[in-house]
Amino acid sequence: MANILMKEIEGGNQQVLDELRRITQNPKFTPQKFQDIVGNLFVTCYMGNRNSENKSKDRAFSVAEAIGSKHYEINIDKPFDAIVDCLK
Repeated sequence: MANILMKEIEGGNQQVLDELRRITQNPKFTPQKFQDIVGNLFVTCYMGNRNSENKSKDRAFSVAEAIGSKHYEINIDKPFDAIVDCLK
């Protein structure tokens, strides 16, 4: 989707750019690449626990970096444990 928007903007579609600026609440926003659009609209989050492998964490980071999303990592050991305790 961001690729399509970027192509429209590069093609001079002012309506698409105006709408993107409205959505991002930044009247000066002018993306240079599709990752600029994604970084303003999309958030990714890796939720790992003690059972998670580093390679899944690395893959999540790689995907986020490739698409340009804002990316967070959180540890969910405590919530996971709480749910398991409720099911005992």
